[in-house]
Amino acid sequence: MKPPPFLYERATDLDHATSLLSELGDEARILAGGQSLLPLLNLRLVHPRYLIDISKTSELRGMESKAGQLVVGAGVTYQEVASQGGLPILSEAISLVGHEQIRNRGTLVGSIAHHDPSAELPAVALAMKATVRLASTSGKRELSAQDFYASGYPFSTELAGDELVESVSFPNSDPGAGSAIAEHARRPGDFATAGVVCHVAASTAGTVDTCRIASFGGVPAVRSHHSCLGIAEGQSGGEELWHELAHAVSNEAVPNGTGSASYLRGLFRSLLATALKRAWSSAVSGYEN
Repeated sequence: MKPPPFLYERATDLDHATSLLSELGDEARILAGGQSLLPLLNLRLVHPRYLIDISKTSELRGMESKAGQLVVGAGVTYQEVASQGGLPILSEAISLVGHEQIRNRGTLVGSIAHHDPSAELPAVALAMKATVRLASTSGKRELSAQDFYASGYPFSTELAGDELVESVSFPNSDPGAGSAIAEHARRPGDFATAGVVCHVAASTAGTVDTCRIASFGGVPAVRSHHSCLGIAEGQSGGEELWHELAHAVSNEAVPNGTGSASYLRGLFRSLLATALKRAWSSAVSGYEN
């Protein structure tokens, strides 16, 4: 398989990258790690005339904690994020992404911008209430992950044709909060058949204060399940509540993958009950420590 012919531009800095995007418009695609874009090129599913390489742009290679947020630049690889160790849920999710070679080259922000419905990081961005920072020659703007994926369609975001994703910010975990991811795949490194990400926070009284759940894999697009907070808020954490939440979320899911609808819903129920139990255990231990 060979990609269609294209012209290559290497951005020297962020302003250069946005200027190229403004000039070339829909004829250009951003290249960071290339682990999603290059297969699409080789399969000739996309035909950009230009590739704008931002992988060596120093402004986009940074990662820092500030104002209670972990800010990850567009050029930072999966492996660099995981080795930083700032947010356990990111390291856990990254360990499920592809294989080592992909994690060494691919970028976290690239996965979020690509919005593959079977990928882990878009669901993590939703469950963790991440903020996506966009840049263009007209300026910069920020969107919540929920608004960034507002269309509800796979591979679709609110990114305009002259914009690139500059960075994604994740709130740092507080004591008394825990997050977990669980997925099922045919083989390690494969895309998920079904997966869930959850974030829960415990009150000092030992009840559920916050509950956020996102599903991926086996669904048309990553999705937040807002009903979970209404079910869980103020309740005592435990097996009965986790199974109630798992049942409610699996009923909301619209299966669209390998296997029957009942099989996929059963997977979601099992995965979510497991993930909620782990997240709650981490939340409660945060207060105990």
